[in-house]
Amino acid sequence: MSTIRVSGDTSGYFDLTVPSAAGTNTIDLSKLPVKDASDNLALTSLDVTGTMRMPNASSDPGSANLGEMYYNTTDNVMKIYTGSQWEALANTTLRNSTFDIFGDGSTVALYFLDGNGNDQGGTYNLSGDTSSGNFTGGKYGQAFNGTGTNHLIEDLGSFQTALSGDFSLSFWYNSSNTAQGNKRVFTIKGGAQAGGWNNYNSSLGFYKGTGGQNNASAASVIRVAEIPDATINDGSWHHLVFTLTSSGSHNIYLDGNSYDGAVSGESRSFNGGSYLAITTYDTGDGYNSICKIDQARVLNRVINSVEVAQLYNAI
Repeated sequence: MSTIRVSGDTSGYFDLTVPSAAGTNTIDLSKLPVKDASDNLALTSLDVTGTMRMPNASSDPGSANLGEMYYNTTDNVMKIYTGSQWEALANTTLRNSTFDIFGDGSTVALYFLDGNGNDQGGTYNLSGDTSSGNFTGGKYGQAFNGTGTNHLIEDLGSFQTALSGDFSLSFWYNSSNTAQGNKRVFTIKGGAQAGGWNNYNSSLGFYKGTGGQNNASAASVIRVAEIPDATINDGSWHHLVFTLTSSGSHNIYLDGNSYDGAVSGESRSFNGGSYLAITTYDTGDGYNSICKIDQARVLNRVINSVEVAQLYNAI
């Protein structure tokens, strides 16, 4: 006989003494009288001491419910059912469709750019050229198709307030247009610093500088790193990330890896009429990059290299 402790009535816990399998020290949970209509164990909590054995099998079960787990004795790994397939826990990846992807509330806005400029968090929907004709096939579903004469912006003051300190930007980028001259790609004007990407001098440059301006004045920025056209404007999808602290420290990442590309470059200005701008400066067409932008995520902290890799590998 063995005893397990179960969370029961309002007085707290009660103990159930149940038979063990003959000749073993294993509690036979099938003897418990507390089950649901499908004959599943229905306990609010279970205190277990010693070792708990997971269900095991040599191959994936034919069907399962979301979240079910078992030990695969052929591959010697724990597996979890994700709703469509069994995945080894060591191989499970983040879903880029998850708004709060790191589970810490750091995502401020997430733009799928699937035929619109909507924020999946419902707070910071983009304005500008949001009609369906401005979108095309993307890395995931659709992407914003920057043609040189269209743009997306966010001009709510609360967006800048949400980025009053450190922040990060992650998105997918695709362009085969080289030697673009001073053409904005994706820029953000935070409360303390501004940062973003601009095509110039046969490369895609990262710029940073002072932020905190109101919506009628631009942020002064300086080119501090660049990625050559041959690497970035090659017609392939590339994952770009920058992180920026309130004091101006920065990191940039290309396709999941840290990238240096340091330069001492020219000065520019970002976002005279918005706090976030995609393929535009001041909503005009004179500085608009020709490129595609997809799966853009804005976070209110500096993400680390492991998290960057997770975003790059997210499915």
